Amino acid sequence: MSYECEFMPRIKRSRKWKDYARVCYRFARYLDSTEEKKLRVSGYDTVHCVRISRDVPYIHRFCNVYASSLYAKFSQLQTWYHDHETPVFLMTLTTSHKVKAIKEAFDALRDGWHGLTHCIRNLRVKYGIDVEYIYVYEPHKSGYPHIHVVLFGDLTDLDFERIKLLWSKKYKVGSYEHGVNISAPRKQQEIEYVRAYILKYVQKTMDFENMSPSQFVFLAVMWSFYDKSQWSYKIPYWTASGKFSPKSTGGGVFRLWGASRSLTAVMQKRDTEFDGTGYGVNYARFGEEIPDIVQDISEKQLKKYLSLEAGANVAGFET
Repeated sequence: MSYECEFMPRIKRSRKWKDYARVCYRFARYLDSTEEKKLRVSGYDTVHCVRISRDVPYIHRFCNVYASSLYAKFSQLQTWYHDHETPVFLMTLTTSHKVKAIKEAFDALRDGWHGLTHCIRNLRVKYGIDVEYIYVYEPHKSGYPHIHVVLFGDLTDLDFERIKLLWSKKYKVGSYEHGVNISAPRKQQEIEYVRAYILKYVQKTMDFENMSPSQFVFLAVMWSFYDKSQWSYKIPYWTASGKFSPKSTGGGVFRLWGASRSLTAVMQKRDTEFDGTGYGVNYARFGEEIPDIVQDISEKQLKKYLSLEAGANVAGFET
């Protein structure tokens, strides 16, 4: 399909999106130009002593093949979770309504989330609490972003109180009452359904066939951060302790989802097959079917799967 023909007429007709028409047009042209694009990989078959080449799809984070590959990545969490069997928390982070533009909301969320990850690292160092996380950006109906986070760790009410205070008072991203929504802990959950919770939001965000103009604007603004003039760089400065350290200026590319370093390392381990070119083939990227639980899961089913037993209270999972 032509993304320019599909979305641009609707965006141009709405005064609500007039400030985003230019970036949406650039994003639509990018999607159209890469839809049929392929890369040629060349190599040498040492068994038959011949040169071989292969055309592979040009995969970027907004294509359907990439969305399918995420299932293989999150599947690696199964073994990790069975080894740890840690409590799971679902957290939603939102910005204040005072934020005027979608790009400003992205900046505010990134800065606030960057600060919270430092808080999580401090929990590990100071208190010995092993905390890991996965996060994903998702748009509101207005096109403004918010973050869904899955936290793995034995956290307390005091830890969550600290997170709320940091988010509202120190980083001033959202309000204390509504800026941070955290679920009650659910021990011994099956990671398969927590994985489906994350994939549900990722795939819904990139479902271009059923996408609204607000979702397209959300993705276009996220894509616009690829502009190198917005990228971060580090400048040196002297710390209070007298050490010479780099300080980030902020900015840079946005990722639709991400994870802590430990979970990132876990998800990088995947079954691959190598051909004569030495090119690793991830089966999920080339035709592997995604289970129905990920594609068809509903809110009601999700609550059922996340429950420890029949009749368990799942009110804490509302987002």
